[in-house]
Amino acid sequence: MGRPRLTVLLMVGACALTATKHSHALSLIEVMGQPALAQEGCSYGRGKQTIESAKAEAAQRLVEMMNPATIQQLSKTDQALIDSQFTEQEFASFVDAVNTRRVAVDFQQPYLQGDDTCVVAAVALAPPPSSDDIGDIAWEQGSSITIQVTGEGAADSTRQLSARQAAEMDAFARAISQVLGVAISSGYLEQSYTHLLAQDDSDSTSMVDIARRSLSSHSRGYISSWNEIAVQSMEDGRVQVVLNVTVEQEKVVTELSQILDQLQHPKVFVASEIPSVREAVIQALIAKDVRTTPQRAGSTFVVAIEETIRKVQGGKQLEVRLKVIDKTGEIYAQWNNDPSLVTLPGSDDSAENLAKIHFANELNRHELNQALNTAIKNVLARGGAVHQIKLSEKAAGDQVQLINLVKAIPGVSEVRFEISGEERHLYLRYLRDAAHLAQYLKPTLMIHHPDYQPSIQIVSDSSLDIR
Repeated sequence: MGRPRLTVLLMVGACALTATKHSHALSLIEVMGQPALAQEGCSYGRGKQTIESAKAEAAQRLVEMMNPATIQQLSKTDQALIDSQFTEQEFASFVDAVNTRRVAVDFQQPYLQGDDTCVVAAVALAPPPSSDDIGDIAWEQGSSITIQVTGEGAADSTRQLSARQAAEMDAFARAISQVLGVAISSGYLEQSYTHLLAQDDSDSTSMVDIARRSLSSHSRGYISSWNEIAVQSMEDGRVQVVLNVTVEQEKVVTELSQILDQLQHPKVFVASEIPSVREAVIQALIAKDVRTTPQRAGSTFVVAIEETIRKVQGGKQLEVRLKVIDKTGEIYAQWNNDPSLVTLPGSDDSAENLAKIHFANELNRHELNQALNTAIKNVLARGGAVHQIKLSEKAAGDQVQLINLVKAIPGVSEVRFEISGEERHLYLRYLRDAAHLAQYLKPTLMIHHPDYQPSIQIVSDSSLDIR
């Protein structure tokens, strides 16, 4: 194959793709003088965490869209450019390299689209690193495995990391991701998500990939040792390192397996003003093998329903606006039905009958389940479900110290402390359930209170009470 010829591309510069709203099409753009495949990702809201969620969505969609069918939708000029760079087998290897973080994804500047924050993820069209660059990994059962990885990074004032430290963190994440990728591709973990695969192959694949990416971003506890082979300072201020990294293979694979197991069994609470609508939605979820719970406090998600009975010519229609939220009210997915599909003569039990007909519809059930799957993927992209920890005044102690100690727990993110009257609550994101979190909190609280041993009560899968 010849080398690529730079022809007219769809975007030049870092911030030019801002005109289209929620573009789902793969694009060919130019990044730092090189052709790159690009995909937009959006997340509802504003702020730093929303930007990170949009980045995760963009990276996920970029991999999902990198397939022959999508490539054929590009212009003939762009297709020719890609064909000049890769054979079919080489392009498959390129996609796998992007998916396993062996090829860096570049994120453009975020921009606003209505209520959403959007980011474009781009990956340069270049052959992926060979196995000689990253080390051949064959799946073998054992407690640990040592692999060679390359990491790149720039100084990050938000995380208080130098360029070299950021490069090391990137290398650690790549090492973990590669180990997990081999475990998945080898079929070793297939039994952990057979239920997900049975529901929807594309959704299950993306969920497994997001879970892997989320776990890879938390290297603490999974890297037992490492040593530096080479380090290079780059012209743009970034640093590249080559490391030999020893990954606690058994530990990290067990962790991913348990996360995938939790994905198969989210607890859902359905909130509705009309009992018949609530029951119809519950039955639709049960039909899709989703667990429902009668208690809001013990749920992973809340399906909050706003329903309206509309009077129209010839009878009544049911309008349903559904949001999938967490216990703090944050929205992760939304779905609206089409009221015009069913019209019934007005009667006292019309709401119940309308609800039964709408949610007996297989398409509506499928879309409801898709909304729940979207919520799960968005929660994973954010670092896990929100956990609520209720604390006594004595257990809380020095709030700043408590927050810093909890932030140091592997896998914990978005920690915040709130006081409402006599109540003190700590909110955080975590990939696992409250019982698993409690195991880390116990030694953390011993450091926080050397002379006081608080008691930890597990209230639900995502709630703790500490006194």
